[in-house]
Amino acid sequence: MEYYDIHTHRTHHDPHIREIENIILRDGAGLPPLAPGRFYSAGIHPRCIPPNPPETGLIRRIEEQLRHPRIVAVGECGLDTFADSARSLQNRIFQFQITLSETLRKPLIIHCVKAWDEIIRLHGSLRPAQTWIIHGFRGKPQLAGMLLRHGMWLSVGIHFPLTLAQAVPLDRILPETDDDPEPVTAVYERMARSWNIPLPEVQAQMRENVTRLFPALSAR
Repeated sequence: MEYYDIHTHRTHHDPHIREIENIILRDGAGLPPLAPGRFYSAGIHPRCIPPNPPETGLIRRIEEQLRHPRIVAVGECGLDTFADSARSLQNRIFQFQITLSETLRKPLIIHCVKAWDEIIRLHGSLRPAQTWIIHGFRGKPQLAGMLLRHGMWLSVGIHFPLTLAQAVPLDRILPETDDDPEPVTAVYERMARSWNIPLPEVQAQMRENVTRLFPALSAR
């Protein structure tokens, strides 16, 4: 059975792993060449926002890029209290990408650092139809439960806390590697230990989850 990796910054060539490679969009730059048979996410990371971006026409230009059929998700994007850009600017750029997620009907991959209240507030006020996926989640079970109650999903890498299984059912989790050198197979094995179920059951559940949110990725 295949493995899935819904957020990685590396290009892997394992035929048993289907993955979504992330592209960080930088102002003025176009998309890099997209390889046939591969899938991507793309967005403006909050730590990569220039100090004075030309916002006029920005959403239109990015929308043209994100319409590519090999791009199956918008992001990663979001809010980061450690980023150099002002929070007000981060918020505007983030909301641009929320709009694109809704317009293009593609899930939103979210990067969040110490801005959970604002993420939850935005989700509640905007009531998006598209799924919001919190990538690289390492928070406490209480925070995980709160995000799930607001309709969001969690994507986890090899360093997710083992206590996550106390608050999150496996049918709301997605596997990722981000920029970690550990393979996604190690994430699956850690899931099996944390949720105390056999590895084949984890594989089956991850396939079901990915099929639900990214049907193109799971198609044979």
